[in-house]
Parts: sequence; C-alpha cells; structure tokens
Amino acid sequence: MADRMMLCGSIKSLGEVELDRYIAEEKFDGERIMVIKKGKEVSLLNRRGNLKEEVYIELKEEMQTLDFDFIIDGEVCSTNGLFNDLQKRALLRDTQEIAIRRNTIPIVIHIFDIIELRGENLTLEPLIKRKHILEDNFLGLKTADVCSYFEGESAILNLWAYIKEKNKEGIILKIKDSIYQYKRSNSWLKLKFVKEADLKMTKYTINNAGIRLENEDGIAVQCSGIQANYVIEQFNKSKNGNGIIVTIEYLERTKNGKYRFPAFKKIVEEVIVK
Repeated sequence: MADRMMLCGSIKSLGEVELDRYIAEEKFDGERIMVIKKGKEVSLLNRRGNLKEEVYIELKEEMQTLDFDFIIDGEVCSTNGLFNDLQKRALLRDTQEIAIRRNTIPIVIHIFDIIELRGENLTLEPLIKRKHILEDNFLGLKTADVCSYFEGESAILNLWAYIKEKNKEGIILKIKDSIYQYKRSNSWLKLKFVKEADLKMTKYTINNAGIRLENEDGIAVQCSGIQANYVIEQFNKSKNGNGIIVTIEYLERTKNGKYRFPAFKKIVEEVIVK
C-alpha cells in the first residue's frame, strides 16, 4: 500500500536541482519493504500491503534477535544485485522452495530510513538525524546494511559517474532536512541511468495506442503519436518492408539478454535498412 511509504518524485538530470540541498544514495533494484518489529513479532510489508516475512525468512529471524522495537524502510535485493534472481524468491509461496532458495539466492535489505525507534515516532525529525539513528542501531547485521549516502556537489557528481560507469540503476536525491511523509513527495527525487541500444525492428502492428514494434528476438516497444506515423512511413520506404533501425532506452540487460523496460526513443535515420 503506497500510502504506508514515502515515494519519490523524479528528475531527468542533476542540473534540475541545487545539489547542496541534498544527499544522494544509490538506487537499488529490488522489493521495497518496511520492517515492523514489536517485541518478538516482526512483519515485512511491501508496497502493495502484502506480508513477506515468510518469504524473506532469514531477514525476519535476524530482526527478531534485536532487543528493541522499530519501524525501518528499505529495499530487499538479492546479494548479487540481480533483480531477476530476487524475483525468483519474491514470488514464492511454497515453504520447501523458499527454504531452498534461501540458500541459493541470499538476500539483503538496504535500509535507508527509520520511522520509529523504541516507540518514538521519528517521522518529523530531519533526514540527516534519522540517518545517524540508523547508523547507531543497525550496523553489523548479516541480512541488512545501512545505505551509504553522499553529501555535497562534488561527492554527488562522483556517485553519478560511478553509477554510469558500473551500469547501475540510478540514484535517489533527498533533501537533507526533509521529514518522512506517507505519500509521494519531491523531497525525494529519483534519477535513473537510462541506457540505449540500436535494434533492427522487423515488423509492426497497429493498436489503439499507436504501433508496437518488434524485432526477430521478440523484443517489442510501443510507439505513439506523430512518431508512430513517421515510423510507419519509414517502414514503407525500406526494401520490401524489411525493417528499420531504432534506438531504444532500457534500464538493464538480463542474464538471457533481454532488455528491462525497453522504450522507443527514435529512428536511427542514417541507417534505415534497405
């Protein structure tokens, strides 16, 4: 349930904000989880309001060993950082299969905020203070780590350069003194590192939203509006409708070579297939 968590706005470049007002964190690619501990009871709640403590059982067990109550917010990821691997655990229901995957696909929660500690509501405390509270209470765990953050323009620019160099997903910018709000807020801003690839699209189908382009490997993107009309025109100009080269944007490549969240960007006009 989105209203139980603070959600991000978005930007397309660092130039849109005054970086000195923000700290920056790496954007992790996993499942958003709020951990709620009261006594020995631990609940793991995802954005849809589903309980996940029996799926991420090792996280629940370690959180039960802590001798204080809390509510923390974070992102559960596979330890290798691959979203596809996490999905193999996140969607499980069978307890025997969960026990197997616990060993073959270990997980970690990257904790980036704290809402409550020992019964005290921390949502109105400034973000930097909440970060220090996390560091004072949650370091040294096996199934959890406290997210590193970067402050100052130079450090944030260096983090962004690292994200691009390593082909990671992106960063989150957060206003230093922001409170925790149970809604979407521009106090937190995500900036995704979008990659590009040029692909030969060999067919298209018309639909209510425009056209769907597809290549021989089954990779498909949607194109709409004026762009869709232009793409059809270029298809007709290609030899025997053989296809055209287009640039797509995507977040990452999967193990089997597929593109995650591919989106049409433009036709590579100088290399239209003849």
